[in-house]
Amino acid sequence: MSLPAALVLLNPAARGGRGRDLFARVRAALDAQVRAHVVESDPAGAWRSRVQDALGAGVRVFVAAGGDGTVNALVNALAELHARPSELALGAVGLGSSNDFHKPFDVVEGDVPLRVRVDRRTARDVARVRFAREDGTEAERVFLVSASLGLVADANAFFNEGGGLLGWLKRRWTGGAITYAAVRTLLAHRNLAADLTVDGAARRVALTNLSVQKTPFLSGTLRYDTPVAPDDGAFAVNTCEGMGTAAALGALLDLEKGLFLGKPGRVHTRAQRLEVAPERPAVLECDGEVQVVTRARFDILGEQIGVLG
Repeated sequence: MSLPAALVLLNPAARGGRGRDLFARVRAALDAQVRAHVVESDPAGAWRSRVQDALGAGVRVFVAAGGDGTVNALVNALAELHARPSELALGAVGLGSSNDFHKPFDVVEGDVPLRVRVDRRTARDVARVRFAREDGTEAERVFLVSASLGLVADANAFFNEGGGLLGWLKRRWTGGAITYAAVRTLLAHRNLAADLTVDGAARRVALTNLSVQKTPFLSGTLRYDTPVAPDDGAFAVNTCEGMGTAAALGALLDLEKGLFLGKPGRVHTRAQRLEVAPERPAVLECDGEVQVVTRARFDILGEQIGVLG
């Protein structure tokens, strides 16, 4: 039986610029599963035309070789090119700092988690967020793992900048870099007044953090104990509300142990749609990618995408 053709989007800047070297370590495992055509990502986005060409040529297997941001970029390119999720198969080679899309890790080779088995496909929800920017324009993104607004989103924005001590830590100690970004952001954080509407029920909140989860995994070793599955058609909506620095730090430390429920200021709900309107522009994070928004509405698409095992 011949192997299926696949377009592989490789981020050479992943893991502190080690993307190509790490990918070379696991290339044989990938080649055992697909006939791979590798395209490198670039800041100008020229790689998108190669994705379009692949779709036109009948390719239906796509592999993101990078971090969660690379997975997010590839899935969004496919969505923007109007590919139907149910007709696609998505794989990933985890070259990033956290690789939350891969968790829990099943296959790991040379410190690289893999999802490239074409004979082990599972259906996964595709989440969507439609948002308004500061200039009034509107856009939308899809995501597969999580989105956030508040403390976690601000920490992700700082983490992505990656200069100074943080840049040094990112190259040498991923977990330490994530913790440093979270604590540094926490010390400067202010709660955000926002209108939050969850499945039609609206309330005003003093938002410390909003996490919209399709898996329990947040970043690095941080994870929730709230129920959610990648294919269950709903979000786990977890909020930290009205917290000072000590309480927010306590929530962060608990998430390091996989704990969230049962303490003051922490609210969990299960929802199929929600909307958040902050009183001032705020950072929205989706699978590690960030932008500033004035409003965001979340739902889940009617079609699932196939994910390689």
